[in-house]
Amino acid sequence: MKKYIVSIVIASIFLIGAPFVVQKSLAAEMSIRDFINLLVIIGVIPQEKMSAVNSYLATLDKTPTTSPIACTMDVKLCSNGSYVGRSGSNCEFVCPVDTQTIYRPTITRVSGKATVDFTAYVGEDMAIEGNYLAGNYVNTSNVYLGTMKAVIKQAGDNLLYVITPKLSSGTYFLTVSNEKGTSEPVKVKVYNGRTRVLTIDYVQSPAEDKNILHPGERATIYGSNLKYGNISVHMIGKANDQTLSVGNQFEGSLDFIVPNVTSGDWDLYLQIPDSNNTSSVQASDKISVKVVGPRTTNMSIDYVQSPAEDKNILHPGERATIYGTNLNAGNIYVYFVGKAYDQTVATYNPYNGSIDFTVPNIPNNGDYYLSLKQSGGESNKIMVNVILP
Repeated sequence: MKKYIVSIVIASIFLIGAPFVVQKSLAAEMSIRDFINLLVIIGVIPQEKMSAVNSYLATLDKTPTTSPIACTMDVKLCSNGSYVGRSGSNCEFVCPVDTQTIYRPTITRVSGKATVDFTAYVGEDMAIEGNYLAGNYVNTSNVYLGTMKAVIKQAGDNLLYVITPKLSSGTYFLTVSNEKGTSEPVKVKVYNGRTRVLTIDYVQSPAEDKNILHPGERATIYGSNLKYGNISVHMIGKANDQTLSVGNQFEGSLDFIVPNVTSGDWDLYLQIPDSNNTSSVQASDKISVKVVGPRTTNMSIDYVQSPAEDKNILHPGERATIYGTNLNAGNIYVYFVGKAYDQTVATYNPYNGSIDFTVPNIPNNGDYYLSLKQSGGESNKIMVNVILP
């Protein structure tokens, strides 16, 4: 029946549709029911077909009708460069999924050493936290502060370590980029070097009172901010000024070797030189130290022990411990003497009753004399037997 009515409607449009097509406003307002009634009145649909027509019209009454939603005609530029209009029941903009936007780098935090977040110092390490920060290769990851590229020390998806580039103090935009895209810029405040206050509390030589030094011996300076920078030790005496390099540097201490200077009172201080504008030129306060001539110690050796070995049996390249007395006074060395062989070896971990050293790579098996030496004198000699591996 539906096909019959549709056929009649199509035929009617050809027969009488011209006036209605022309009058668009009337056609827009006329419902299907009104149009079929009109066809009955003018005789296009015979009366004997009205029962079937009414059955079809009843099915139309059961079909819910919804009015189309008219959205505004504005458009949105999507991240992939395309434009979309509003659509759907809520007239929303729906952009195509951009996987590059989803996985591009994001920055959540920036921090330097001992600084507030989003603050860094020139020449120092800076940590960048976030997501998707690392590229597929080292050379595809880039970090920029302003227009300056930072050197990446360590790269991971959630953490980058970089060296803050040389910039004037100020605020700069920081970005991270790789194959996945470029992050949104974040503001980072950069300072052109930080001023560290060097302080000295006292100087200590082994088995000696504070601030009493002996030429040729190792001494330790205790204080604060002693770990960073190229620190040098300065000693000033009568018509003499010594600049000394340092050994082990820690936050609260550093080591140096007392120079061969005359006995007497000396002023000692620390200084950080100007180096690539990463630190301010500065010096610590001076403290007074007393240099006393080389001290004579009664060092003595009882025996030497290698791990899991008999006494006085040594193996090249292994650590050994010398046991005796007065073994912690000054900068002590181990002295080996054999046939056509003479070698001096540094020591470590000195205690009053023991001191460690590493057996040198002696070329031949045999017996050797071993003794300890330092600026104050030499210990007794003992015979040791060296067995090659």
